[in-house]
Amino acid sequence: MRGFAEHSLIIRDLQPEVPVVAVPATVFFALQRIAGKDAPDLLDWMNGVDANRSELRELVTVYSSDAKSASDALRADLRREVAELRSEMRTGFAEIRGEMAAGFAEVRGGMAAGFAEVRGEMAAGFARQDMLRAQESTKLLRWMFVFWATSTLTTLGLILPRL
Repeated sequence: MRGFAEHSLIIRDLQPEVPVVAVPATVFFALQRIAGKDAPDLLDWMNGVDANRSELRELVTVYSSDAKSASDALRADLRREVAELRSEMRTGFAEIRGEMAAGFAEVRGGMAAGFAEVRGEMAAGFARQDMLRAQESTKLLRWMFVFWATSTLTTLGLILPRL
């Protein structure tokens, strides 16, 4: 079997932007037999299709590189926006922490004042209870002395006349 390049005819198109296609001689003669005098037009059409394919490849390459650069730009924008969002969230959380700390300090101050008030009331109540207990102790001591004195006098009154 003979190689492709040995028996091939090169058909050139008159248009310089259309690439030249090497067609084996047997294919060219078969095309001439089938298509007759339209064979060169058919070969020109085939060259045009090949040119369109190469243009398509170039466009796909250009568009894929454009798409990659657009994708990279989109990723960069997304990263920037995410970084901004994180920064805003950190700022917002810091503000919330500050507000919460101030609110907790206010609540603690109110609780401290309330506890101080309760402690004062409890101290006053305990002091009043101590005073009442002291008064009751005094009353009890008086009654004990009265009882002791009357008991002693009664006992002495019973014992002394017999002596």
